Amino acid sequence: MPNTPYNTNLPADLRALKEEIEVHARSYGLDFYETIFEVVDADDLNEIAAYGGFPTRYPHWSFGMSYEELRKGYDYGLSKIYEMVINNDPCYAYLMRCNHVVDQKLVMAHVYGHCLAPETLVEVRSGVKPIQDVYVGEEVLTHTGVYRKVRVVAKRWFKGKIHRLSVSGSSEKVRITGEHPVYVLRPAPCVLAGRQRVPCRPTCKTQHKCSAPRPYETYQLVWVPAEEVKPGDFVALPRRRFAPAATPEFVHVPVDKVLHRQRIVGTRRLPLNKSLAKFIGYFIAEGNAQKRGLVGFGFHQDEVAYHGEIGALVRELLGANVGEDHRPENHATIIRFNSIEMAHWLREQVGVGAADKKIPEFLFDHPDDDCLLGCLQGLFNGDGTYTVASGRRSGTLSLTTVSRQLAYQLRHVCARWSIQTGVYSRQRAGRQRCYDVVWSGASAHKLSALLLGEDVIEGNRSFERSWSDENYIYRQVQEVETEDYDGLVYNFSVEEDESYTLAAGFVVHNCDFFKNNAYFAHTSRKMMDEMANHGMRIRRYAEKHGEDEVETFLDKCMSIDDLIDMHSVAIRRREEVSRYDFAPKEEEENKGTRFKSKDYMDDYINPRQALKAEEEERKKLQEQAARNFPERPEKDVLLFLIEHAPLKPWQRDVLSIVRDEAYYFAPQAMTKITNEGWASYWHSTIMTQKTLQPWECIDYADHHSGTMASYGPRLNPYKLGIELLRDIEHRWNTGKFGKEWEECDDLDKRRSWDRKLGLGRQKIFEVRRVHNDITFIDTFLTPDFCREHKLFSFAFQDQAGQYVIESREFDKIKKRLLFSLTNFGKPWIYVVDGNFKNRGELLLRHEHNGVDLRQDQAKDTLANLQFIWSRPVHLQTVVEGKPTTLSFDGTEHSSKTGGDADDAKRNPAGKTR
Repeated sequence: MPNTPYNTNLPADLRALKEEIEVHARSYGLDFYETIFEVVDADDLNEIAAYGGFPTRYPHWSFGMSYEELRKGYDYGLSKIYEMVINNDPCYAYLMRCNHVVDQKLVMAHVYGHCLAPETLVEVRSGVKPIQDVYVGEEVLTHTGVYRKVRVVAKRWFKGKIHRLSVSGSSEKVRITGEHPVYVLRPAPCVLAGRQRVPCRPTCKTQHKCSAPRPYETYQLVWVPAEEVKPGDFVALPRRRFAPAATPEFVHVPVDKVLHRQRIVGTRRLPLNKSLAKFIGYFIAEGNAQKRGLVGFGFHQDEVAYHGEIGALVRELLGANVGEDHRPENHATIIRFNSIEMAHWLREQVGVGAADKKIPEFLFDHPDDDCLLGCLQGLFNGDGTYTVASGRRSGTLSLTTVSRQLAYQLRHVCARWSIQTGVYSRQRAGRQRCYDVVWSGASAHKLSALLLGEDVIEGNRSFERSWSDENYIYRQVQEVETEDYDGLVYNFSVEEDESYTLAAGFVVHNCDFFKNNAYFAHTSRKMMDEMANHGMRIRRYAEKHGEDEVETFLDKCMSIDDLIDMHSVAIRRREEVSRYDFAPKEEEENKGTRFKSKDYMDDYINPRQALKAEEEERKKLQEQAARNFPERPEKDVLLFLIEHAPLKPWQRDVLSIVRDEAYYFAPQAMTKITNEGWASYWHSTIMTQKTLQPWECIDYADHHSGTMASYGPRLNPYKLGIELLRDIEHRWNTGKFGKEWEECDDLDKRRSWDRKLGLGRQKIFEVRRVHNDITFIDTFLTPDFCREHKLFSFAFQDQAGQYVIESREFDKIKKRLLFSLTNFGKPWIYVVDGNFKNRGELLLRHEHNGVDLRQDQAKDTLANLQFIWSRPVHLQTVVEGKPTTLSFDGTEHSSKTGGDADDAKRNPAGKTR
């Protein structure tokens, strides 16, 4: 169907709203560029978004891929774009034609200002992950128990009160904005006398004393704003559904090995039955597979029955010879066998380290419960334990793992038998974070009978406050708190269901700054025109030199577009005229320093030996400077390549285009917290105080909460920004700053402190004008703010392969936050030598700050740099505490450990050694 032109101007009703909101924005003192709103269809908005907001941008395959993802997400009902604004003069903002009026008002208010918490764990098909890491097209678990694709990932800055929910059966505390809908069941009190404080529930043991219909028989789930959720409510955790499919009888293990000097390639079939499932369960708990083919299982020396069972399983499934190693000093026994194909298959399907272990997908989705039960039995035999109780108390079953994905997989697996599972994370001193999977009450008795063949935990206390039906597991809300928040919040638009499940165990439903902030001062105010110019030039090169050649070179340039010096726009790093122009030098520069003297005293005042020595020293320094190319380390790698790489004129122009656009987008990354916090502050202020109608409150709350919600250990920049701005406004209104405030030690006096200065609004306008994210956090983050918002720092733990809580101390929190913001959290790379080893090779240096480079990304970067430099490229870094030089010569990668690169000119001492 051909595209039909249509009018993108605002219709009369939206134009009236725009004028109203603009008046309100200016009444608050906001000063913005003229803003042009265009109303476009979904396809056109998706296309604009795919081009980064610039519809006239140059063509590239990555933009087409982004468009297809956005288009399909929208067509399938998974995602939708609400807001897009471009830093330009005039400022361009886009509205989707089919959005509700409240959405359009919200976007307009956000644009005039700037424009769930990021650590919240979300259930995705591959396990659980922080909400800020979920991408468009990824599948999330919805309230219907099926996985749907994410159509749009929305994030925004939120400042204000945020709600923190704690639910039974989970240690996760979810931070969520008040308007965000939660799937809730409101219980009724027990009808029996004296039990009114107890909710009526299907698991009650006194049902025989009350008459039907019982209150729980009429319960219904409803969507309730988070601010209305209260302790005692029940939230719903959906039970996974999977489409019935033909059950595979075998799994195929790839074989590619050399045996008796002959290469064997093929597959090995293993029966997919309870024996294989139990073998996998044992491997998850106690197994280890090495690349060279050794597979081992570590048990306590007294677990003789398990030694024999795993040996029998290996012989039954693989026909392999099984060995035993006894280690009395460790009270351990190792059961082992050799199989290269099985070792590689287990590493791929189950995981390499303990933190990566998981139930393979083919087993996790297996429709045969008995097969999956075998996996649980092997897993529990290896890692499980139970406690025995008597009388009114009941024992428990538990299992501890360092794999987050495995812990939450077990919760879904046990839900097949209506067994309720608690997952509690904890940080052990000096060790990686672990997850305790716990079963208690009736669930413990039932699981004990399934796994062990008998109810070994004893005790007759089997009731549970939670219960389940065929669709959901219901868990009680234990605690609801509110706290101030200022940072990013996230939300999704999901295909069909518009909902997603949190790991905590419940379901949720789905430009002034540019003009006045100092860090945007150097950016082009006509970037829309410049982007069109860039597109025209690259299209012309593609026609002249071929699309494949231009696109290949453009791929290389775009992959290294972050190797710039973002501070060079404000700091003069070098002279405007390059020293490599080789302008003629004055001959006097090489002569020694002479003092004015009489002729007969000249030999004494200006001795010839001293002048000669000084002249030789100066020549030596000049020769050394000539060898240093560049003269000092150059952080703007793209600029160095533009000036000195052996490029064709069109290639140099393309690289310059990529660099110009990188510098245009850099301030947006440098001010993400400040910018989005500022926009969210004003859209919430304008909407709640000026333009919001009573009947629009629910829709507004729904969309606003999606931006401001915060989850888990991750920081939401929208939420952090808005809360910190509100904190600044409060402090300067009440006078909580300055020497007198800092020196006050009386807690009661500090709590009631109010100097009634009224300087808050003035102060936040100053913040908007002069600060970026680093200076914003460094200047205004306070211990009181951290305590009030319960902030903590976290660090990456190599052993666990994940981030863990490091400290709740203010200094460490601030240091960690600033560290993550410095250079956008990316490594600092400098050009050290453009004539390395006197062979025209390029030497780079990584400024190591305690975090090693990712080797795969380092290799890709070296390969792309080598493509542009056309000579071998080297990178000095530190790997596992050892100085290492990574190299790529155009054909293969190499790595040299120990000391700096052996350049005779730069390291003469190394040659002597």
